[in-house]
Amino acid sequence: MRRPKPKTKHKVDIDTVEKFQTLRKQEQKYFDDMVQQCKDVGATLVICQWGFDDEANHLLMDRNLPAVRWVGGVELEFISIGTSGRIVPMFQELTAEKLGKDNITDPTEVEALKAIKERLIDPNGNFSNWIRGDPCTSRWTGVLCFNETLIDDYLHVQELQLMNLSLSGNLAPEIGSLAYMERLNFMWNKIIGSIPKEIGNIKSLVLLLLNGNLLTGSLPDELGFLPNLGRIQIDQDHISGPLPASFANLNNTSNNIQGLFIFLSEVLVAESLNLFRHT
Repeated sequence: MRRPKPKTKHKVDIDTVEKFQTLRKQEQKYFDDMVQQCKDVGATLVICQWGFDDEANHLLMDRNLPAVRWVGGVELEFISIGTSGRIVPMFQELTAEKLGKDNITDPTEVEALKAIKERLIDPNGNFSNWIRGDPCTSRWTGVLCFNETLIDDYLHVQELQLMNLSLSGNLAPEIGSLAYMERLNFMWNKIIGSIPKEIGNIKSLVLLLLNGNLLTGSLPDELGFLPNLGRIQIDQDHISGPLPASFANLNNTSNNIQGLFIFLSEVLVAESLNLFRHT
């Protein structure tokens, strides 16, 4: 591949040490200013169609700015499309608004998903792609995300759809870190243990579908304070104990309470009806 010829030529006469040192300082300042401009606009990677000086490359690396040079025009176009960025032909036009940006999932939610995976037994390998890429952009199995970033500039999990996957193990408390989730669906698996009280941290939760598992213990009091909860399904589980008094709060929300709870135990059904009748 032939490199493009420069469009302009300059002649510099250096015949003394002083002139060389002056030129050296000017060149150093020129590169320093360019690198600092990249940093100031928030760049984390520099990709250039033309070549640049080895010293400039060294300065970029010294400022934690990895760089790629001699990238073809077609490849630059693909990168521009993939990052929603624009190709900047001159440094004078470089601004933060023109930079491309990769959308990623909230790191807290990424760690929560990894913790969920660690606590579950997956005999069919449904989580095989949960070990690479980004949960939202790589479309991890069962992870559905909002199409756009939210106010914090991160993508967020909107739904966990993990029904009927022969999963066992138990639910990790880190599930409560999926703070923007609206639907949680683990129906028809073989999950044991109790319902994590941390689910009560998910204030956006509308559907909680856990029926058809082997869950035990009592219903967490924290679930009664979920302002948007419209449906809980825990039938065909082994939930026991008294109905939390906090569930009366759900009767005062804008949600449709009719048919909200489906219990195995007739005692729990009776308690739920009595609780809502007296609120």
